Amino acid sequence: MNKKFYSHFLLTLPMLLLPLNSSAQDNPAQFMGNLIKSAEAGDAKAQYNLGIVYDYGNGVEINDVKAVHWYLASAKQGYAPAQNDLGSMYELGEGTEESLTTAIKWYALAAEQGLATAQYNLGNKYEFANGVEKDMSRAMMFYQKAAEQNDSDALFRLGYIYDIGKSVHEDNDKALEFYHRAAALENIDSMYNIATMYDEGDGVPKDHTKSLKWYLKSAKLGDAKGAYNAGYMYDNGEGTRKNQKLALKYYLTSAQLGLGVGMNNVGFMHLNGLGTERNLKRAYMWLILADKEGVEIAAENILLVKPLLNKEKEAEAKKMAETCLASNYQDCG
Repeated sequence: MNKKFYSHFLLTLPMLLLPLNSSAQDNPAQFMGNLIKSAEAGDAKAQYNLGIVYDYGNGVEINDVKAVHWYLASAKQGYAPAQNDLGSMYELGEGTEESLTTAIKWYALAAEQGLATAQYNLGNKYEFANGVEKDMSRAMMFYQKAAEQNDSDALFRLGYIYDIGKSVHEDNDKALEFYHRAAALENIDSMYNIATMYDEGDGVPKDHTKSLKWYLKSAKLGDAKGAYNAGYMYDNGEGTRKNQKLALKYYLTSAQLGLGVGMNNVGFMHLNGLGTERNLKRAYMWLILADKEGVEIAAENILLVKPLLNKEKEAEAKKMAETCLASNYQDCG
């Protein structure tokens, strides 16, 4: 069985998406006609929304070039959301040549207008020296500005910076404060890190009950690591009574979210009839998938199962693994 693991998670750049909010969406053709008419007449918000339509394929084929065209038209009029999303397009090289310099220029213009997402994006650039020289003071400044507007990603970054003492004195109280604020906004990574702090006794009294509570919160929102650790705690009776049925449930959740160690543990439990009836085909299937994910112990567990299967059952298990993988771990027998 794989043991619990901890990872103070790092975020990557998010793109801002403002949902289109119009009753005209009930009639897509009419909606597009009105939107194009408004955009061509110079309405900055309409231009931005038309950019979103092409960027995300809302009722049309995705067209990054057209998305950039309309984001640019809107951004030139000073519309901050368009400036930020145009920056993202330049950063990712979507619909235009990749250019961090140009991306940062547009992020800065949007940030000057107080757009939290752009402020976060600039903070991210200064923290990781991505297109600019590393400057933690400026990174913290932009994160703080975004955090004041309850940007959950910025709150998470501030929590993480204080958690590990990155260019600041380590301060677990501040870390926990920022993590809690982000968690209240359903930031999964903050929930996970709160759980690990209580799990490890990192700057707070060790409390497995609180740790399990936060792992479950992150798991509910789709965090594979949180689900795995919740499974481990049920499996070993940490912070709760030992319950192998619930352990299997959360290991399976993590496995279906693509976590290799979760796949291994699901396979191990099916092999040994822990929390479920023994099922050698299902055990073999999950162990094959875990092995494909590079989980070293899975290969050892496969050697335990394989001699117990005849050639027909082994072939069926391999076919199940193919189907499971093709369905992104959702159709797994």
